[in-house]
Amino acid sequence: MVVAEGVTLFWVTLMIVHCSLGGSATLCDLKACLCDAGGIGRLTCDCRQTGQQELLIQKTGQGQIPRTMSSITIKNCDNVHITENSLSTLTGLQTINLSNINNLDLDEHSFNWHHPTDEFKLHPGIKINILNTTIEEIPSYTFRGMIHTITIKNCTIEDVQVFSFASLINVERIDIIDTVINNIQPQAFKKFSLNSLIIYNSHLPILPTRSLVDVEVTNELRFENVQFDVIRSTAIKAFGMQIFRLLNNIINRLEKGAFNINTKGSVIFQNNVIIDVMSNSISEINVDTHYLMEEGKQDFTFINNSVLSFEDYPFTFNVTNFKPRIEQFKVLKQCTCNDIKIWITKNSLLSYYVKNNDKNDLSYIIQQIPEISSLINCKITSNNKEMTTIKHYQKTNCQETNYKRYIIMISIIIIIILVTIGLIILIFRNKMKRYINVPTTNGDNKLSYKGGNKNPIMIVPEGKTYRETELHVIVEQAEPIVEYVPPHKYNN
Repeated sequence: MVVAEGVTLFWVTLMIVHCSLGGSATLCDLKACLCDAGGIGRLTCDCRQTGQQELLIQKTGQGQIPRTMSSITIKNCDNVHITENSLSTLTGLQTINLSNINNLDLDEHSFNWHHPTDEFKLHPGIKINILNTTIEEIPSYTFRGMIHTITIKNCTIEDVQVFSFASLINVERIDIIDTVINNIQPQAFKKFSLNSLIIYNSHLPILPTRSLVDVEVTNELRFENVQFDVIRSTAIKAFGMQIFRLLNNIINRLEKGAFNINTKGSVIFQNNVIIDVMSNSISEINVDTHYLMEEGKQDFTFINNSVLSFEDYPFTFNVTNFKPRIEQFKVLKQCTCNDIKIWITKNSLLSYYVKNNDKNDLSYIIQQIPEISSLINCKITSNNKEMTTIKHYQKTNCQETNYKRYIIMISIIIIIILVTIGLIILIFRNKMKRYINVPTTNGDNKLSYKGGNKNPIMIVPEGKTYRETELHVIVEQAEPIVEYVPPHKYNN
């Protein structure tokens, strides 16, 4: 109800101004505005000079701007309303500056400027500067057409609608500096090309999935000194940049695959504090395939970044595309021997991954970083900000665990040695028994056997040995043979 009354009062005020001016044709006729050289060149409106607090800018009628204006400056106003396509007929426009405005009301296509005719082919596009201003909403397609640069500095923006920045041509750069954006809709930045996109010293509570999608950045994509509440999965989908920087940011939650980036150059993550990070948060940062084939692996600098809580494999680096340089990674927790073991093994805080060469196989192999214990730092005590590497902490504080490990290893080695020696002795004794039982004769010319084994080994000529051969001695009793004499001999 209050908003409705405020809007009504705004339009009534505009009608009063219009009537008092006797139906002025352009903004140049308002007391708050000044056009130099008879309406050619620059238009300057300063509401503070005349006490007028509302301005309406529109394509035709009251509030229109002369077509010959090359520069528009509006400042120190309570309310400024820019209607749809109100700048589209200004063929000579080069710059528009809006500053110190309590409420900037924008319609769709407010900053739509496009002139495809031959005489404007070399025109780089208009420059838009918005400073110290509050914007309730940036509607869809607000920024469209031939816009050379957009600078939003020290502003508060309540809502950025879908396609707010879309269908842009010849954009050199977009700078969002010292600005609070309370809500960004998905696809707010959609499908255009520019040289540089920089967000600096600002606050973006939630960066939803596909906030920035299919945007080609040919030079630099940078987030610096920005506070994020959440960066959702695939929040930033961009490609082509020569460098991607994430510097000095505070991120309360970084979700899986938050950055879907294909670069044509290096990546720098430095001095960021991430409170909570999900697995594989940076795994979708890659190098453009053709650029990789021509230029080889690119640098990935990961220095002095801090985390508080994390899932398994939070930071996995694509070593198929990059040459990682990792230094001073900090866990904002107190060091404990048990936690350190989990961080290195189960969590695998820092790891490499290698993609398969098969294009149809999207899987990859994760490898632990060899020197990981020298790269990770943790707090010596919970109340102390002083930090140390986990390698040093383990060496000085986890000796008991090491001793137990050494004792177990030594015991296992001793048992293995003893078992081996026992097996060797057993095998040797069995072999000796099989070869020492050679038959001999005693003083009574009887065979005797060493070792008491009744199964002797017979040694025969020609150096041959027949094993398992039994010698049987059969004793038979012989009686004298009586000669047989036929009976007829006795008769004679």
